[in-house]
Amino acid sequence: MIPPACPFCAVITGQDRTVREIYRDADTVAFFPLNPATHGRIIAQFRCC
Repeated sequence: MIPPACPFCAVITGQDRTVREIYRDADTVAFFPLNPATHGRIIAQFRCC
């Protein structure tokens, strides 16, 4: 499978197994970034895919 160009889409579709997902519902996915700017930082992304 060819990885998608968008790294956020890879997280949302479950293709990127390296992130630590902390929340998922029908509209949103929240996860810890691999290299956070600060301790405890999360990214919350609306589903785009």
